[in-house]
Amino acid sequence: MSSHHIVKDDQEPALIIQAPISNLEHLKQLLEWSPTVISSYEALDWLLTESINIDVLICTEAELSSATEKLQHQLPVKFLTFHSLEKGIIPEAISFLTYAKYGAAHIIGPFKADLLQQTPLSIGVIWSDDLHQWALVKHGNYKKWYNHHQQIVLLEEPAKIAGNYTISHEAYCYLETQSEGILEIQNSDPFWIGEPISD
Repeated sequence: MSSHHIVKDDQEPALIIQAPISNLEHLKQLLEWSPTVISSYEALDWLLTESINIDVLICTEAELSSATEKLQHQLPVKFLTFHSLEKGIIPEAISFLTYAKYGAAHIIGPFKADLLQQTPLSIGVIWSDDLHQWALVKHGNYKKWYNHHQQIVLLEEPAKIAGNYTISHEAYCYLETQSEGILEIQNSDPFWIGEPISD
């Protein structure tokens, strides 16, 4: 699906595939733009089963020989190897993309906001798990037009919300629009905003 291509400036967001997700259709939609695909060793078999080409594989030195064998039919693939990947591949992938002058990355895998707190972010980040697509709002101000009865998820209640909505608190802070129109969210710190992924 993804075609191998050379890194260039101002391209579409790269895809960092950390782990398999159940919503394969969502991933296929992202692949239509032929992004650079960066995979973890954990996601490799899943991607190969789905015939998805990989441009960059991040793995440990111990996984390299097995990964090279599995990707023989897809070469050339760039391998980024590390002695250990205790924090997972995401910080390393973001560091690589920043160096390669990418403007944004789209992460696929279980959402863990705290993983990026220690990672310097000079690129835009979106993160899709099985249920939501999360966007990181870096500058504390978010404004978007929503239809009636759309749902938005926040990790915690922000300083200010303007618009026509109801709010409920469970594990996260859930908003639902009560009419179509603009919803504006402001917070002093960067925050994540999630929208449900449709099947």
